[in-house]
Amino acid sequence: MNSHPPHLPHKSCSVTMRTLWSNIRNVIFFIFVSVLAGVTGALITSAWIEPTFYPNQNLYFVDRTPQLYGTNQRPEASVAQRFGVSTLRIFNKTQAVGEGLYSKSSYIGQVVMLSSNGWGVTYMPDFTPSRSSSFDVVNNNGVSYDIEKTLFDAKTGFVYFKFLGNDFRVMSFPDWNLLDSGSEVWSVHEGEWKFRIIGDQESILGSPFVSDRDTGFLNIEPSFYKDGIVLTEQGHLLGFVDSSDVLHSAWSIEHHMPFVLGLGQLDDFVSTWQGYMVYNNNTDASDSGPDAGFYVTSVGAYPRGLRVGDIILNIEGKKLSENTLSRELFSASQEFVLTVWRKAQEFDIIITK
Repeated sequence: MNSHPPHLPHKSCSVTMRTLWSNIRNVIFFIFVSVLAGVTGALITSAWIEPTFYPNQNLYFVDRTPQLYGTNQRPEASVAQRFGVSTLRIFNKTQAVGEGLYSKSSYIGQVVMLSSNGWGVTYMPDFTPSRSSSFDVVNNNGVSYDIEKTLFDAKTGFVYFKFLGNDFRVMSFPDWNLLDSGSEVWSVHEGEWKFRIIGDQESILGSPFVSDRDTGFLNIEPSFYKDGIVLTEQGHLLGFVDSSDVLHSAWSIEHHMPFVLGLGQLDDFVSTWQGYMVYNNNTDASDSGPDAGFYVTSVGAYPRGLRVGDIILNIEGKKLSENTLSRELFSASQEFVLTVWRKAQEFDIIITK
């Protein structure tokens, strides 16, 4: 028999216990939400740090770097600063509008400094010694420098200037073996920076060609049609670009600099060998002939032991191509070994520059 009086309400739990159970439910809920948020944050962070851990077969990535080629950009601050202090600007002094003031049309070009004692270089294929008398050459602080001496390399179009002064900041050269079509570069045009790329090699000479001439050229893309200086991404001097977007590589400048600094003149080495590259397409394993080489059709005024019909296989052990022959010749030491194929025999010729 139920002892609870029917006219009284049922007993309820204590207020204290009800409050306690309510707090426990809230705590459990907040713990669950916190754990869920923590796991989500951990997954997002790990996916950002190491995205290759997650499957990406249904993901598509777009490389937007090519969209930047040809646009006005700025390199790292150190690259831009180094460029500013290691270049001089050339103006036509006859068009100056005041002391240290020049019209835009008076701008001629920029000189890249290569030695602390005042040697610099620019690309100016139409240079004549008489032109330099009308030059005003100033640094980025407006300080003017007098020209002491000029050397003109008519073959490449580079002009070497010796300025009166010391403690010039200089620019360095890159590792030429690391640069080729597809390399990203900076081109600078009167203070305007362009982010660009080296295009494909194009041939400019037919067969036969002179062995000490470049047989091809590289374009800087996309087209901008303006003279300028070309740098690697790290700020090393790659060369100069003309108004046709052709790159004039600075490797010959680096070659001439020891002669310029030591003797005050350019390297006078001349190779008069003419010919063309030949390639052996014979797949017969018993064929002992060379794979490739420079076939000599004329030895010119300086044969240096070569004969018509010889095939130059390598220079100091380095194999040749149309695009490397002239560079290997000029960069070789004063006395170097030329490996030649003559009358089905391979032998070495020692060449003295």
